[in-house]
Amino acid sequence: MKLIKRNLGYTLFPILGWVLLVPSTQAQTVFGGIAGTVTDSTGAVVAGAKVQAVEERSGTTLEAVSTSAGTYRLPEVPIGVFDINVSAAGFQPQRLTGIQVNLQTTAAVNIVLKVGAATETVTVAADAPRLQTESSDISGTITADQYQKLPLALGGVGAFRSPEAFIFLLPGNTGPGTANSPNGIFFSKIAGGQDYGAEVLIDGLSQQRSENGSSFDEEAPSVDALQQLTVTEALPSAEYNRTTGGFENFVTKSGGNQFHGYAFEILRNTALDANLWFNGGNRAMQCTGANDTPACASTFATPVDRKNDYGGTFSGPVWIPKVYNGRDKTYFFFAWEQLKYNLGATTITTVPTADELAGDFSNPALFNQSNVVGTNPCDGTPVYQGQIFDPSTTKTVNGVECRTAYPGNKIPGGFSPVAHALLAYFPAPTNGNVFNNFSFSSTAPIENTTMTVRIDTNITQKLKLWSSYSSRDNNRISGAPQYLPYPIDYATWKQDFETHFWRLGLDYVISPNLLNHLIIGSNRSNSINFAVPALEGKNWFSILGIGNATSNNFPVITNGLTAQEGMPNNGDNIDNGLRLVDSVSWQKGAHSLTFGTDIRYQQYSPINNNSPSIGFCAQQTSAYQGSSNNGNGLASELLGLACSGGQNVYAHQSRWISWYYSGYVQDDWKVSRNLTLNLGLNYSVDVPRHEAINNTSNFSPTAIDPEYGVPGALIFGTTCSGCNTKWAETYFKDWAPRVGFAYTPPWLEGKTVLRGGAGILYGPLQYDDFGGSMNAGYKSNPGFNSKNGFDPSFVIDSGYPAFPAPPNLDPGQFNGSFLPGSYIVKTAGRPAAVYNYNLQVQQELAKDLIASIGYVGSQAQNLQANNQNINNIPYQDPFNTANGSDPNVNSFFNASDTNAAAAYRNGSAKPAFIDQVAAVNASPDNLPYTLGNTPRVTNIRMPAWMNEDFSVIKDTPIHENLSFELKFEFLNAFNRHLFGSPDDNPADFTFGIPTYQANSPRAIQVTGRLSF
Repeated sequence: MKLIKRNLGYTLFPILGWVLLVPSTQAQTVFGGIAGTVTDSTGAVVAGAKVQAVEERSGTTLEAVSTSAGTYRLPEVPIGVFDINVSAAGFQPQRLTGIQVNLQTTAAVNIVLKVGAATETVTVAADAPRLQTESSDISGTITADQYQKLPLALGGVGAFRSPEAFIFLLPGNTGPGTANSPNGIFFSKIAGGQDYGAEVLIDGLSQQRSENGSSFDEEAPSVDALQQLTVTEALPSAEYNRTTGGFENFVTKSGGNQFHGYAFEILRNTALDANLWFNGGNRAMQCTGANDTPACASTFATPVDRKNDYGGTFSGPVWIPKVYNGRDKTYFFFAWEQLKYNLGATTITTVPTADELAGDFSNPALFNQSNVVGTNPCDGTPVYQGQIFDPSTTKTVNGVECRTAYPGNKIPGGFSPVAHALLAYFPAPTNGNVFNNFSFSSTAPIENTTMTVRIDTNITQKLKLWSSYSSRDNNRISGAPQYLPYPIDYATWKQDFETHFWRLGLDYVISPNLLNHLIIGSNRSNSINFAVPALEGKNWFSILGIGNATSNNFPVITNGLTAQEGMPNNGDNIDNGLRLVDSVSWQKGAHSLTFGTDIRYQQYSPINNNSPSIGFCAQQTSAYQGSSNNGNGLASELLGLACSGGQNVYAHQSRWISWYYSGYVQDDWKVSRNLTLNLGLNYSVDVPRHEAINNTSNFSPTAIDPEYGVPGALIFGTTCSGCNTKWAETYFKDWAPRVGFAYTPPWLEGKTVLRGGAGILYGPLQYDDFGGSMNAGYKSNPGFNSKNGFDPSFVIDSGYPAFPAPPNLDPGQFNGSFLPGSYIVKTAGRPAAVYNYNLQVQQELAKDLIASIGYVGSQAQNLQANNQNINNIPYQDPFNTANGSDPNVNSFFNASDTNAAAAYRNGSAKPAFIDQVAAVNASPDNLPYTLGNTPRVTNIRMPAWMNEDFSVIKDTPIHENLSFELKFEFLNAFNRHLFGSPDDNPADFTFGIPTYQANSPRAIQVTGRLSF
């Protein structure tokens, strides 16, 4: 039996500083490295020594020759356990065994040769952890064994187990509790970086998304497909850039010379879960006395939790009988995982009754003749609550429009055919009530599937090729529970998020000390969000008879009485990326040089289909203009009299193109046996996005409005002559130097290393508009509202009113109104600059125990923000509209890498809270405003977030190569109750009181794994 993990923030971090931090950055790669110095027993360097590394599992062999300075480096070493064979003329050959090579790290292996005959070999066990004497970065590694053994809950952003969950075990990273998230993965921040501002690499290439930055969990491969994760928090080598915090580098597993695999199933069940804290409290308070019934208890029952996650892996040599034997040459790896479960519920909502559909609104629940709400100017009669009036009798009396009441509050006829078609989709009530009269039971399926395939082949001793492909499909009905049958349900929609990662790597050994490393690849994500009827391939508006509108979606209909008909979601987000990284590693004397480039292309296509809406209001069947508490929206709908309506029509679906270029040089200089300098320089150009055919616009403060002849007008990408249709100017000064050192004081017997340095990184140009901004004029959002709130805006039997189709290239089309989302300043193309510095001491306490303590700090400026509003009042308007980096938004981060000391972040933009009695957009013609003095960062803090997870594992051998593992995971084992943010509305009686539980109650997760 094995007791695996106790995750208690402030006590676990120092331990992980000893166990998990394995720093030493390698190239932007899927490999690690081995480096060191070859000397004789007197300390003199040995030049020309042949160093050969052999991987135990696959037999992969790598070779290098020590330079005139005695140094050697194997820069692109597959992850795994290696034996090193060293030979030189006049010395006994030496064999070092059990050397662990981790992702993106360089294992420091210094070799001392003894004079002797070549027939005698000295064997040394070298499997102990090693001081990091070759680099100066701060990083940590999570291995495949830790993914398998540590407790890891189902329920990441994409419902699977999250491969990013363990980054919070490393000091300096935050997430759980942020925005009241129980796992914090979606809001994770590495070393003080911004949300979605980290750089995530999968098999050596960036997965950066246009719409969600580095949000990776929902598109990640199965954790069973991952060999390692390395998280770099500070001072990466020059190969790495484009982050406001740190780096997450994932690499997939490879096969070996033996066939291996396993099948697994993970089980979650309600019977193994604790209840929510508020459920227990409410049941104790409310289900008492006569109300102590099963029905009351079921209201506060433990939330349903029934999940089955299953999958497996298979790997080995590529072997086709009598055709090809890939042993020692070609290997494969395959992983597949699927999660299935259903969310079921019964809901209550309101549908029209048979009487209402017949025009009868006389039911006392609708027509209250004991409550007079006004006097009708048309005939002087009293107006009763809920009384309806005949729109065909509308006339003006004493300047006020008014109508005559329907006798008995019943409409005798004249119903709209279109309204009849719309209302026919409502089901019949399931009880006799007027309100809350329809009960509906439904299930919402969730099915996530992921697959990874990888091939590695040694074409020759000098040429190695590998390729990987990972796909993921998160398929579900979102918004559950469902309230109405399709096509009119208003709550749920089909969500299908698909991801595809492809990588191809080539490593060519030009000479023993010269290597070329190339990776090309592609990313594709497709985020489909369609209302279910939008997937049926029907022209609903033709079917319903509504003119001047075309849509594949059922219209969104509201009437204020019954439930809404229709769900508006009707779009897709397609993000395609191409990547290329290439580097040359050259060992020259005491210098390990790397030269390389990183080129990225991104095409982002937000597809927004038309989902027309129609609103029916009580005013169109009310007594007189300005009256209230009479009329009925459903009665207005029966007559086909709309009070509002809208459409979204695009001349062209935007297609945003962006490029990123980076070049770098890195020199890891072995100045002496005790001192290594890590010197690097990165230069990058992050080109702001542009629309593929220039269907984009921007507000110009200097362009002349043709209507008024004053500065301030829209300019359009298809008509402006010689303008920069990216609107933001490309910044060409992103020079990012890195200087680091690793020093081993000789008087401390080689058991202590001091590591540190400083450098500059640049963040990504990230937009947060999901591609929906900067296109005013190329889309039309016509709104059809009643001009006086009494007369109908249009009659649905006649269709929508006519409107000009886009594009509309009038520079002054928004005169007198708010201009949404079409303003970017020229300086917004300047990326955020992050100034990084760190210092760390590592101490070997025993042969198998290394302790480290250190400090990480960073400062950043020009962080991406959304707070440049050209219409704002003095200081800073908290309601923001513009995209881009802001020179006023900066951050500061300081932390210990042993216990993750609290991060403090602030922005220098001054806050403004508008006085409640003042107008937001004040002018001499209205009330003055005053500025509050509440600071942006207060001393109000939520309680500390603490959580303990345990796993207990029992291994049972079945046969020589067959075993069964049973794993129990106790998640939130002590059932801690961590509450969400308190109610912040002073008008609420619960003001200042938490009303929900932010974390998940204790759950027990059971995993069975059959391995061979």
